[in-house]
Amino acid sequence: MVSTPVLSEVFKANDLQRYTAFAKFKDAVFVLQTNRDLELLSCEYTAKLSDSKLGPVDRARLEEEFRKKRESLGSAGFSLNIRRNETLLTMPDAMLSEDYIISVDLLRTKIERILKSVVVMSEIPGHRRCA
Repeated sequence: MVSTPVLSEVFKANDLQRYTAFAKFKDAVFVLQTNRDLELLSCEYTAKLSDSKLGPVDRARLEEEFRKKRESLGSAGFSLNIRRNETLLTMPDAMLSEDYIISVDLLRTKIERILKSVVVMSEIPGHRRCA
């Protein structure tokens, strides 16, 4: 999503050279991975593991419990962000509201997950393929 060809298209399509150079625009765009459930789980176990009375056996048990819960959480979400430094402050907010690239990428990701699920399901013993 933040590859040079994609950003170049966005830069050209929105005539952003009026506001900044491409290199500055490219350096200002970044993707963050987020997972609120993981953040909450981490806070919970940080508090539990910070107990000074916790013995090595209990600490190991809590760490293993945390690992298992972390693995069971769903995948993270992503957000596309732009760092608006002094050069980009002149760019109108309306220029940043187009999210069609994000929508297309999210759709692509969901389709890939569905296709992987179909492959996994087709490998289940006793499965019959419908014509």
